[in-house]
Amino acid sequence: MIMFINHKIYNEQYHTIGATGIGLKISYVNDMLKHFRQKYSFNVYFLNQDGEVVLYEHGMNPLRSLADVPELNFLGDLILSKESRILDYSRAGEEYLLNTKYIPELDLYLVVEAKLSGFTKEVKRTFYFNLLSSLLATLVIAFLILKTIKKHHLNLSYLAQYDDLTNLKNRRVFNEELQHFLLLSQRRHSYLSLLFFDLDDFKKINDKFGHQTGDKVLIRIADILQHNLRQTDIMGRWGGEEFIIALIDTDLDDAKIIAEKLKTDIEKDDVLSQLTDKNVTASFGLTTLNSKDTMDSLLSRADDALYEAKKGGKNRIVSVL
Repeated sequence: MIMFINHKIYNEQYHTIGATGIGLKISYVNDMLKHFRQKYSFNVYFLNQDGEVVLYEHGMNPLRSLADVPELNFLGDLILSKESRILDYSRAGEEYLLNTKYIPELDLYLVVEAKLSGFTKEVKRTFYFNLLSSLLATLVIAFLILKTIKKHHLNLSYLAQYDDLTNLKNRRVFNEELQHFLLLSQRRHSYLSLLFFDLDDFKKINDKFGHQTGDKVLIRIADILQHNLRQTDIMGRWGGEEFIIALIDTDLDDAKIIAEKLKTDIEKDDVLSQLTDKNVTASFGLTTLNSKDTMDSLLSRADDALYEAKKGGKNRIVSVL
């Protein structure tokens, strides 16, 4: 049996973008609890928010809930507390000592219980020492869980922002960043140009050579973009064989020069020609920001320019104001 620990992933605006989790084999937990019982004579178990026992050593803990034992139920509010506590109570003529600790990574309460009958002062000191050791072991486990979750968080966070094939920004993130720079450019009265391009006859490449080759073509296009554009520019895969670039602090004339270079580099790229047995070409739509633009109007104008480039014979650049 496996216990799953879930973890929500948030972006910088604290919006949920996904969830991840890890699985822990219950047998591992059971072995750990057995070790503490045999070595230290502790009864160790985990409670949920309702005081129900959800993890314990198999066959060794008849307790199912704090409510089963009036003495423990009386201490329920103290046991189910975010603060670590050491508590004592009596049951059936026996004295017991409890150490409780909330484990936020598991959202569970750890309870370490020991019977104090016959304990000497020395044994009691040993108990506290061993109790500290058990809690340290729990913290190590929690740390490992947290580290694993953090790794999954980073992976999922990356996948939520980037296209998994080309490693360019995906459409959602590109739009978020474009909106930011659009408002910034309008406030500062600085230039911002938008370049939208589409690979010509890409369907024929997929049909003739297969989608694996088509994917390699898209990856190569992303490499060309990353090697030719500035780090301050925003590059994204819009979808399929469509790519989009926001050129920061770039007027229309400079944007045309960049577009011409990209068009030439794509058409003359040896890797692309070897993959497809011919030159790969692209059509470009280009526009620049004006003071009254919204993101929708800017994108629409670039898309219209791209349509005109396709309609006009492909492998062309069309710019509109």
